[in-house]
Amino acid sequence: MVIDAADSASSDTTDVAVASVLGLLLLAVLAVPALFVLRALRMRSVRRFELLRQWAAVDRGPDADFPTRYGAEGYPHGRFFYSALVLTLALILTAVVLADLSDPSVLGLLPCLVVAGLFAWSTIRKYAARYGWPYASG
Repeated sequence: MVIDAADSASSDTTDVAVASVLGLLLLAVLAVPALFVLRALRMRSVRRFELLRQWAAVDRGPDADFPTRYGAEGYPHGRFFYSALVLTLALILTAVVLADLSDPSVLGLLPCLVVAGLFAWSTIRKYAARYGWPYASG
């Protein structure tokens, strides 16, 4: 909206300001509820994983290592490598888009690249938490 208002024939600063405010308002209306939903899902996932870990500590049967494999269907390292590839591509494409600002229509790719990078980063962080070296407490 802001790019269209800035490129319009009248190129009035009021149009750009109104488009910016409306864009931020629309982003807030969509992003705030989404963040609340994502936070609730994250808290539920953390609680579920903690309960599975406690259950495995009590029940030392043949499936006691289930929480360490929870959510890792198949080969879990592939998800890490694919996510690392997506994150690298998102960072490179973001740098390319920001380096060439002569075409403002390409700036519409930035939100998509940011979202793809954040999804990839969350997978990498989850992998590192599960398969990384444990911290020495002491």
